[in-house]
Amino acid sequence: MGNRSHLSVAELQHQVADFNQERGWEDVHTVESLCKAISVEAGELLEVTLWPKAGQISRDDLLSEMADVAIYLLSLSNLLGIQLDEAIQVKLAGNSSRFPRIS
Repeated sequence: MGNRSHLSVAELQHQVADFNQERGWEDVHTVESLCKAISVEAGELLEVTLWPKAGQISRDDLLSEMADVAIYLLSLSNLLGIQLDEAIQVKLAGNSSRFPRIS
């Protein structure tokens, strides 16, 4: 886990799956619980911007909450058998036609 090299989304999915499996969390990770966890963590991400001290938003706090959201999203993808990198590519392709470039 200490390796800070750049990993693909698929590699991150595997790393998160291993982490969850090593802790026996498969039994508590349901679609409903992971969707709720994503929502809670997204709320915590928003909370970071709510009352910034001296007008400064903490990059470290943002990073931590973004990682929490991503980890739960990867966990949900694993549970549903979704390759998130492929899903993102499909979505971006669809968005390209829905939202054309401004030239």
